[in-house]
Amino acid sequence: MPVSISGDAVLSARMLKNASQAIEGKSTLSCLLSFFSLIEASVLYERLWYLPFGDSDGKSVKDAAMWEFLNCAGVLNVSSNNQWSQGKPLRDEVETEWQEKVQTICRVPSYAHSSQQQVLKSAFYYAFNGAAFVDALFEQSRKNDLFFTPQRLNDWQRYASGSDFDQAKEDANDGNDGGRFTDWENMAKIMARAAMVSALEADYVGDAVESPIVLMSNSIAHKNVAARLYEFVAQKFEKDTSALVSDGYNRALAIPPIVALVLDRSDGNVTSIYQEILALREEFAAFRTRYREYQAVLKNPSNMSLDELNNLRKHHMQEVIAALNKISSKRIDSAIVAEIFGLEASGESKDGAYELDISPRLSIGELIKLAATQLHLSRIRGRASILFDTYKKATAIRGYHKLVQRRLGVNISEDELKNYKKYASIVEGISRVKRD
Repeated sequence: MPVSISGDAVLSARMLKNASQAIEGKSTLSCLLSFFSLIEASVLYERLWYLPFGDSDGKSVKDAAMWEFLNCAGVLNVSSNNQWSQGKPLRDEVETEWQEKVQTICRVPSYAHSSQQQVLKSAFYYAFNGAAFVDALFEQSRKNDLFFTPQRLNDWQRYASGSDFDQAKEDANDGNDGGRFTDWENMAKIMARAAMVSALEADYVGDAVESPIVLMSNSIAHKNVAARLYEFVAQKFEKDTSALVSDGYNRALAIPPIVALVLDRSDGNVTSIYQEILALREEFAAFRTRYREYQAVLKNPSNMSLDELNNLRKHHMQEVIAALNKISSKRIDSAIVAEIFGLEASGESKDGAYELDISPRLSIGELIKLAATQLHLSRIRGRASILFDTYKKATAIRGYHKLVQRRLGVNISEDELKNYKKYASIVEGISRVKRD
């Protein structure tokens, strides 16, 4: 009986290899971003999996430092069941949807010896049966980030999208296309793996190069609602720091809140970083449990009506999201009440919650309403208090702009970051992904 991975995260081989290089002091930008994603996944998901697509028993990743750490901690395991190959209906369904998506976003190459349909069939097959780490896709990026250069990015954009594909020429040379097919094929293979993981109701976490491509498969919708709620905090945190950068703040790389806390609490030693990852994971345990239970109810709603399910969603999600959005105006806790009633927030109590100056002109009825609202908002905050706390603690970190250099000994230049952002933008352009 296959082990269910529903609501869990599946890590790619590239993600584990590159994240491990970051912890081993051999980091490049792509390795560092992979390391960030792995830390977040370790905290937000109850279980992490490696599905050995074409990699018997996960041999290609078991020498990675992050594999050894997370596997020994009981967080990450190789799936012993080839769930992606156990049912032909599942494979056929995933392949059909994947083909439609690929054909929508780019031109599928074909040759005199191989039709478009044959090319698609071959790419899908090797996505799950080829060696896990032999992908030529941006292999050099593991060593020196040469992929993230303007010329190589422009080449990749043309090759992956098929806009630089001369059909007559490719038919004549029997498919010897100088790398254009390789770029397209590996992009398609990543999409296929992500689509399969999505069909298994899990989230696919790739490395820095894979992650934007995963968006193309529409499989990064974060079925895991704990990760989805954290995304509100992470996006707000990034928006805040980006605004400071625009004003001249000396920071190149955005460090997400969970990652920032781990690095700040550690002393930079590998063992210390590992300990802080597990400690923060424990702090998030109750939060993960709460939202895992909510997902379980949605998956097996019993005799609940749609109205009851919608009320449950409001209780677990909508009200929390609304409260998280209040961070945008820096009005949280009782300050939300201040906004509602037009009151003035003054000072801060010892626990960091805002105090209110309540006007004596308020009637007894208004005071009762105020008290009820405060209690309601307090309960809302309680459902996601770890997220509010994470945001607040991250904003209080001193020397945030030097965290990566201090803890990991890595300096990332503005040019490196600019080129990576260009890559993500190119992928979004090819995939027609729209993001706020």
